[in-house]
Amino acid sequence: MLITSIPAALFSSLIGVGAAVLLNSILFIFKKYIILTFTLDIKVVELGINMIFILALVQLPKGANIVLSYRLRGGVDIKWLIWIIIVSVFIFEINLVFTLVFFLHLHSIGIWAVKGIDELSRVIVNYIRFYKKDWKNTALNL
Repeated sequence: MLITSIPAALFSSLIGVGAAVLLNSILFIFKKYIILTFTLDIKVVELGINMIFILALVQLPKGANIVLSYRLRGGVDIKWLIWIIIVSVFIFEINLVFTLVFFLHLHSIGIWAVKGIDELSRVIVNYIRFYKKDWKNTALNL
């Protein structure tokens, strides 16, 4: 009961986000030094600092999404997860990335921004699915 309860799912998601915040804090503090390990080019360092900022933002919903996805898998809601991934990849990671990179020229920053939007949308949809308990109506078809 504890494993599939709403408070446990919320708590687990908060732990995932908390771990992401901790790692992001370390990344933020040492971001310039991490980038300087690989290059001394000022333009690359400036771009890298921006990329680390976006990367850090993406990790917050990703941490919660990983926890919720595994909870839904544990509830045998595999078809739901597959369809959410297919739809989100088609909408975000193909169409929106194409638009941001080739028409708005946002390149790497645009790709990571879309990844963040994708993760955030998935965590919202998966949390709603988990909260409504629709996953309990699915059966394992072997």
